[in-house]
Amino acid sequence: MNKELVVRDLAANNLLLACAWYEEQQQGLGVSFLDEWERTLEFLSRYPESCQKTYKNFRLLGLKRFPYVIIFENEPETVVVYNVIYAGRQPKKRFKKE
Repeated sequence: MNKELVVRDLAANNLLLACAWYEEQQQGLGVSFLDEWERTLEFLSRYPESCQKTYKNFRLLGLKRFPYVIIFENEPETVVVYNVIYAGRQPKKRFKKE
């Protein structure tokens, strides 16, 4: 059963920034990044429990082809995506519900 996905503004903004950066590096790479994002979200909506809790109720899921992680919470009816960030970012700055 697929759960409903809720993508918060911070995650959407960071996604657009990352996509634009990849597109600047090579034409079409930003589109590949968005395709990978979509595949990862589809997996996440089906199998949110497959990701281990890392901090409080937050869970992480990495994109396969790009060094980014999705930070989310698995709620009873939905999966809330709070952020998508570069995997090398400092851990203390990862977990925010903004």
